[in-house]
Amino acid sequence: MSHKRKGQLTTSGEWAKHLRPLLRRVFWKKERQAVMASTRGEAVVVDGGPVSKRPERLPDLKVELSLLLTNDGGRKYALRQGCRLLNDFGLPGEMNDGAYEFLGAAPLPGTTAKAYVWLLTPERNEGRLCEGFEFRVWDGRLVGNGRIVEVMNAALRRP
Repeated sequence: MSHKRKGQLTTSGEWAKHLRPLLRRVFWKKERQAVMASTRGEAVVVDGGPVSKRPERLPDLKVELSLLLTNDGGRKYALRQGCRLLNDFGLPGEMNDGAYEFLGAAPLPGTTAKAYVWLLTPERNEGRLCEGFEFRVWDGRLVGNGRIVEVMNAALRRP
């Protein structure tokens, strides 16, 4: 007999025992995706995966992002549209989270792309940024370098 538990969208119990391992993996993958979609109401699907919607405000920066090659310690796969990456703007002991929306296709390792960036806490960089400012991009490790093309948020612009 199968029972539905709190927070579980489908029942499994003994029912899933007859599935082969591959089908069981597919079943639970769909279950995890359904749970993520139900818990994150603003999620949309882009390129086959859930991605957060962009913030309602205008972007803070327009940047040029250069990803490192995989052999140099970069990512193995392309970034996704709407990804959140850590940015090192040179504040000691601090990194800023930013949501990226790429202009065109998302970049592959070793390529360069332009993107709009919404900083999670833009007030931490008030009056510090200018065009040409270089920063580092992290995703668990250093994955690329960025250069600010345009500061779109006036509060961030260096006087």
